[in-house]
This record gives sequence, C-alpha cells and structure tokens, in this order.
Amino acid sequence: MEIKEKFCQTKWGKICYYQAGDDFDKVLIDFHGAFGWHDISVEGPYFNSLGYQVIAPSLPGHGLSWDLPLGTGHGDLVESLGEFLQNVASGKKVILTGQSFGAGLALEIVKKYPQVVDLLVVDCPVVRPLGPKLWQTLLQFVWEGAVGKVERLVRGETVDVIPVKHHIRYPKLKNAKPLWRVLTKMVINSLHRVKVPTLIIYGRRDKVVNFEKIEPLIRQIPSSKVVGIDGNHGWSLVRPKTRYDLIYNFAERGLNGD
Repeated sequence: MEIKEKFCQTKWGKICYYQAGDDFDKVLIDFHGAFGWHDISVEGPYFNSLGYQVIAPSLPGHGLSWDLPLGTGHGDLVESLGEFLQNVASGKKVILTGQSFGAGLALEIVKKYPQVVDLLVVDCPVVRPLGPKLWQTLLQFVWEGAVGKVERLVRGETVDVIPVKHHIRYPKLKNAKPLWRVLTKMVINSLHRVKVPTLIIYGRRDKVVNFEKIEPLIRQIPSSKVVGIDGNHGWSLVRPKTRYDLIYNFAERGLNGD
C-alpha cells in the first residue's frame, strides 16, 4: 500500500496531508494533537482492508502546512480545516477523528460544518484551556511519551522510528508561540450544536484532560457515547489497535443506522 503525500489549497494556505487508499466511498480523516505528528503506515492498511480510505492532514503550524502568524485564532484553523474537508472528502461518508487538540478542532468543525461529517470520534479532547504553565503541560506530554515507550519495550514491541516520509513532520519552531496561544484560548462551548453521532474516548489516568473536562461533552452532546480507557493522555500511542477497533466498530454501527 502506497502512502501519498498531497497538498490542498485553502484560503489561508496549503494543507499537507497523507493519504492511504483511493477508491473508497468511506473516508476516515484523522487529526493529530498539538506539537505532534501522525503516522498512518499501520492505520492506513488496517482501515483500507475494511473498506475505508485514510487521510491524515498536517495541522496548520505543523510539517508542510501553512504557518501560524501571530494573532492566529482557533477559528482560523477551524475554517481552514473545514474547507480542507469539503475539498478532499466531497461525496463520501466521512468519519472525522482527532486526538487531544485535534479532537477539540474536530468538535468545532462539526459545529460549523455539520453537513460535511457523518460521524465523529474524539480521543482525549482538549475542551478547555490547559494548565497555566507551559512547562508543566509540556513536561506531562514528554513524560507520558517516555512511559509509553517503556511500556512497549516491556511487552517486547519495537519503538524504532518509522521512516520520516510516513510522518507528518514536527511543528515548525516559529509556530510554537502562536500555537500555544491558540491552545490556551480555545474554549469549546455550545456543544449541543454537535448533532452527529459522537464517540468520546478518554484515558482514566489522563492528567492533561481529566474526566471533569470530558463530562460536559457527555452531558451536552445529544448523541454521544463514551468509552473510558485504562491509560493516560497518550494511551492510543501505546495501544493503537485498540483505538482503530473502537473507531471501526463505532463507524460500522453508525453508518448502518444502529
């Protein structure tokens, strides 16, 4: 299976994305978290074999996508990504998924562009401003990533880096400040406007987005289902197959009207 690197022009600039599969009428569009990247060398074949195309965009401010000028608001990212979805997924059944910051953006996109998305899956979504100190949150991200690698080594799994061409590159350093401003100012509200069937996944040991921040989503989104995972904020990096299975089972039930 070939992973293709492509670009989509939006009003704000180009969005780089990675695509696995071509001729499918169902597409999974997956948003990575802030200061992160996304690898679809495993996710792509998994969902292709089940009849789904996979598209993983590099969020603005990351990799080869458009830069974030100072003063960028999360509304600019939402509109750019909404235009992206309309361009790359027209005429298809769309399952929009996201992790952390990407999940928060996905919630906003579904509110603004409900006609584009059929199903929504949010994994540990950032739904309120993060902690007041940048270093505390970044340290938490680094710690959870290190713990995840140790857990994989204990289980005898490889932690080698997959060739960089299959990754969305790390964020550009010059975008760190505006991206952080977007993160800390992004307050998700009006969640009752999310009308599409939604799966909410959270880590029971998540120190970045705890259950107190998840509970309003469960209460306000009319058609939501929730799954708690025994893990931290980056649980899906350690157990990606569990995430894929949850998404696929939810998508099949949702698309079949169950």
